[in-house]
Amino acid sequence: CALRQFLTSIEHERDWLSRKRSDPPFLGRTPMEILTSGSYENRLSVRRSAEVDAFGFPPAPNETDRDLRPYTIEWV
Repeated sequence: CALRQFLTSIEHERDWLSRKRSDPPFLGRTPMEILTSGSYENRLSVRRSAEVDAFGFPPAPNETDRDLRPYTIEWV
């Protein structure tokens, strides 16, 4: 899992993913609940939260993230 580069062990990763959090984007949900909600933006939010927890500051947006706009898929 890519989170392992930010979290120190498999146990730390498992604990981090299963603990309810009150900060955005979680709002009382676990990171795993956000990850399995199906949105690419949600997965990016979880990754950024892991980076903040690991390094203590939010990373600057890279070239790809800078212009990212939320989107929705309409199923027909």
